[in-house]
Amino acid sequence: MKSKIILLESNPVMIYQLKTGLEREGFDIISLSTEQIQSPHSFRDILLSINYLNDRLESAGLLLGEFMFLPNEHLLQHNKQKIHLRNYECSALKILYRHHNCVVSKEKLVSEIWNENDPKQKEHSLNNLICSIREKLALSPAIRITTIHKEGYKLSF
Repeated sequence: MKSKIILLESNPVMIYQLKTGLEREGFDIISLSTEQIQSPHSFRDILLSINYLNDRLESAGLLLGEFMFLPNEHLLQHNKQKIHLRNYECSALKILYRHHNCVVSKEKLVSEIWNENDPKQKEHSLNNLICSIREKLALSPAIRITTIHKEGYKLSF
């Protein structure tokens, strides 16, 4: 993992890059307190901080185009309309959101959603699941889940 600390509007932030296995490179940004910059921390402590901040963001809601995605409540909100998500829909959308603009392999989705190692066993279920999520996101044409043939899916917004 590579990271770089920069100032953004006078606030220190850390940009970190992940590159593992079949996934493409992804970037994310977290805010850092002055204390975090001044005192050295172990790699494990930094990862715990990143996970804590990600959990806080998810509980507050994630902006997904014109939607507010509330994974902890299994809910999408579009203006005043509430769209409920089933457990698997929520899990899949959360994974795609975390890796938006990158291809997420079918293997990764099947492994994380159903805890299965063989994506062939759940391929039909995964296709139906993605179709169901697409229908729920149809209120916002700017949000797309693209099928990448023989690879996986990519969420863009």
